Amino acid sequence: GKAGSPVSVPILRLSDWLMNEVHKRKLPKDVEGSFGPRVVMKMDIESQEYAVLPDLMFSGSLCKTVNTIFGEYHPWAIKYDQDQSTGRGGLTIAQRQGPEKIRDFVAFFHSFRYCEMNTHFIELDDESYLHDGVPLPS
Repeated sequence: GKAGSPVSVPILRLSDWLMNEVHKRKLPKDVEGSFGPRVVMKMDIESQEYAVLPDLMFSGSLCKTVNTIFGEYHPWAIKYDQDQSTGRGGLTIAQRQGPEKIRDFVAFFHSFRYCEMNTHFIELDDESYLHDGVPLPS
């Protein structure tokens, strides 16, 4: 659109998309090797990881679809207002406390034994992996 004009952008719930498009996909027989297919997700969503990651975990879609997820946890102050109609949600994280909070949340997630894919989390700045000499997960 014109500069300064509002643009409508469709949104979708990532956990629903993963379940409908990734979990329910049919793979050709020749794709399934000794290790089978792997799903690796890069998450660099500029502090929205604090809303999206818990939804992926608690909906179960992460454990059913993703083998490895990597990205960075942004240190900015976060404030999500509580949903006035349901009384649910709401989150406030002070400046620079976000990465610690999300690491605690990931540790909590790993304390459960129900995850089908045994999803691995790798905290990695999305630009650094190009030059660090560390191979991506296999």
